[in-house]
Amino acid sequence: MKKILVLTALAMVTSLYAANAFAGSHPHDHHGFFIGFNLGGGTADISVPDGEDTDREWGGAANLRLGGAIKNNLLLGAETSGWARNENSTTVSLSTIVFAVTYYPGSEGFFVRGGAGFGGASTEVDLANDTTLSKHDTGFAMSAAAGYEWRLTKKFALGPQVEFVYLNIGGDLVDTANFFDATLGFNWYW
Repeated sequence: MKKILVLTALAMVTSLYAANAFAGSHPHDHHGFFIGFNLGGGTADISVPDGEDTDREWGGAANLRLGGAIKNNLLLGAETSGWARNENSTTVSLSTIVFAVTYYPGSEGFFVRGGAGFGGASTEVDLANDTTLSKHDTGFAMSAAAGYEWRLTKKFALGPQVEFVYLNIGGDLVDTANFFDATLGFNWYW
């Protein structure tokens, strides 16, 4: 897992260096439809129903969003975020689907995003006889993110994002959970 995180960090630094070299010639216009996704890694903390917290664990993180621009600096959309870790034939994942608002306070690429909606926690255990045991609980989710985009073409932007997600599940295996991630975003605007 550490190799994946190191490679992700190197890819982010290389991409950001390239983005900075090519950015600047295209204005940050947000009119109409947008779609984007992010990839990276992060840490999660899970509280179980008996009140115990697990140690923060590293895992992979991803994000997908789509929506439309209300104004040049205000975007509304649907967004799904997720975190997952696989260790010793057990996969634990946290996921959300939220209604999100993205705000660009200036004319450059800095943005803040917030959202609220539904979240879920899943646990899958692979058994020796090709059988999988799984449990999934759902609840409420909130997310907050900030980042920066470099507009590389008229319709494409690239940039880093940090995100914090809180889930109130109240289920059999997970009571509450949160994850913090750092990802690299790829965004298209029409």
